Amino acid sequence: MKKVVILFVIISAAAFSLVISKVQFKGLENLSSDFAKSLVSSYVGSSASLESVDAMKKALLESGYFESVDARLDTDENGNIVVIFNVKENPILKKWNLDIDGPNLVSKDDLASSVILKDGTVLNINDLKESIQNIANLYRSSGYVLIEAYPEIGEGTLTIHIKEYALWDVKFKDLDGIDESSIKKELNIKTLKDYYNAPFWMKWFEDKKDCYPSLSEIQRMIRILQDKVYFSEVRVGVEKVNPKGVKENAADLVFTVKVRKLFDGKKDLYLKVEGASLLKESDIKKAIGWNGKRKLDSMEVLLKAQKLLDLYKDKGYMMSWVDVSVENDTAIFKVYEKRIGSVEYEFEKNGESCIVRDERDSCPFRHTKLILVKDLISFKKGDPLKKSSLVSSYSALSRSRYFDKVDILPLGDRESTGVTIRVKLTEKEKKFQFMGGAGWGPPGKGRKWWEGLMGQLQLSTINPLGYGQSVSLSLNLGLDKKVVQIGYSIPRPFDAPLTLGSGFGYTYTSDATSATSSVYLKGSLQTLPIFDNVFGVSSKYSYDFENGDKDLEVDLSHDYDTRNAPFLPTSGFRTKEIFTIDGILKSDQSYTLMQSGEVHFPLYWKLHVALREFYGKVLKGEGEITPSPRDSVRGETLSGSEVIRGALELRFRIYDQEIPADLVLFYDAGKAKDFVWSSGLGIGIAAPVFGEIEFGYAYRHPQDSFDLYFVLGMDLPWTSF
Repeated sequence: MKKVVILFVIISAAAFSLVISKVQFKGLENLSSDFAKSLVSSYVGSSASLESVDAMKKALLESGYFESVDARLDTDENGNIVVIFNVKENPILKKWNLDIDGPNLVSKDDLASSVILKDGTVLNINDLKESIQNIANLYRSSGYVLIEAYPEIGEGTLTIHIKEYALWDVKFKDLDGIDESSIKKELNIKTLKDYYNAPFWMKWFEDKKDCYPSLSEIQRMIRILQDKVYFSEVRVGVEKVNPKGVKENAADLVFTVKVRKLFDGKKDLYLKVEGASLLKESDIKKAIGWNGKRKLDSMEVLLKAQKLLDLYKDKGYMMSWVDVSVENDTAIFKVYEKRIGSVEYEFEKNGESCIVRDERDSCPFRHTKLILVKDLISFKKGDPLKKSSLVSSYSALSRSRYFDKVDILPLGDRESTGVTIRVKLTEKEKKFQFMGGAGWGPPGKGRKWWEGLMGQLQLSTINPLGYGQSVSLSLNLGLDKKVVQIGYSIPRPFDAPLTLGSGFGYTYTSDATSATSSVYLKGSLQTLPIFDNVFGVSSKYSYDFENGDKDLEVDLSHDYDTRNAPFLPTSGFRTKEIFTIDGILKSDQSYTLMQSGEVHFPLYWKLHVALREFYGKVLKGEGEITPSPRDSVRGETLSGSEVIRGALELRFRIYDQEIPADLVLFYDAGKAKDFVWSSGLGIGIAAPVFGEIEFGYAYRHPQDSFDLYFVLGMDLPWTSF
């Protein structure tokens, strides 16, 4: 009888357009009736139809609080239409936790903060989905994509499992006879398979964490394959694998490629090269190995085109492309050489960015004047796109100390000859910096331990108004000499391509029997970088309080720097020289020459070698040279009329994130009055405030002792004693 009544109600509702008057819930345990009603309140008063009931059921299920929802239409004692819901709530979430299976590529605290679930409440599936998506987004923003996250619920406890996948191997499909090993070598990606197959001693220098590829590394591999002339299509996929004896989660990257087909069989073909103006014809012929008419198949033609493209890369020309076509008996290699069409500058702050091309373009948060940036780049419109000029510009911008982050991106497509260079810059928020070169060496008999402290310290504000100014307070502290200086410098004074500097200082000199003090006024001029070279001249006028002597000193300097970073570089070269004429206002003039150099080059994976040297000599007159701690033998203080020092370092990058750190194995040797050497182990850190810090233990010879050494900050100009 009840079925008949319900059927009658539905027919009546349809016939007389009755509306839903109210809703009722059965099965609620933890959620309140008012809350449940609020989820469907918008439907009360709507047409009492099956479509409305289905929409209400959908709304309840989509709220995320219910495991199941049933509904039926009924009438109350007054004949009003009522929708009765029979629901089953999700369980109460007593607690939740994260289970990370991997090397914790992302901080567990950061992951936990991205979860929006709350203990002691009804589990909301939508919140769970959003939490898992937040986790995935956090990994992606950190650069990792080989991640799997899924929930497991049991007895009121929710566990979000996160599996971090290492790259086991790189595989290819449809290579069609192309040598796989040579392509994998060019991709240069670290795999877990390589790690497990490496000799045990080599594993000391490797980290399994390096086998977890970042998104940028995967994109780099895709770009390398797309730059192959013989591939017309490149797709990448991921396959989970379970290698025997491997406990890590592992996956293969599988590249599916499509090899181009120019023609079937073999043809007798001549070669015609079009658009090649940056390379010599003789170099092209030698690289391709194709003179006259030759019988070749399609792949052989494509491989020779690839050799031409590789020649451009070897010569440092970026983004060049070779398009291959065959017309009758001629293979045509059309070369698209790239030249710089325009340069634009993208300034970033707090996730926002703006692009400027000249000073007229507005940017609400740009601080540094555009002319300063342009002075630091070594490329211009119309230049060939060369890797060396981009690397040099990146190095100069990074060393300027104006920016926290620098990136240089060439933008263009294959079949264009002009590219846009986008220089992306994140300016420093903190304008004050502390740096210098400080150290400690055993002071010798009769001296206190603190007399072994010496070096150079500098507190400065860099680019405070956007014009590149520098205001600094410097302390040069030696065993017998202390110097305090206030300095100021500004690039491009009166729009001249120079840097103007000035300084005022106080000097105190003491020995066992006497002490003197003096003041000085200093001025300097330096050129802006000219192909990474900076030339300078400075003069210093001093007055001695003890005897009233006046003196004038002139310095001539040169600095050439191509290092890839100002602190803890891994590649590049630097040499600097300074020639000093002292005592110009006196009869006893002296001439001093100081020179230092360093070269950095990669050795294997995270290993690189650094070679350093320093030479200083008083060419005429009296005096001594005391190099900065960074130019001295570690654990020793060199001082004399002639000083020479050499250093060999084997450096292993143990951390390469915001604050890079190196493990340093070194051997130093030097001679001032006597020959000394030291060797040992230390740690170098590129700290954001203090610059480069290095500390460790050094075995000192001939003292035959192990002592702690400490070096702080980057090297500042030398002080002649």
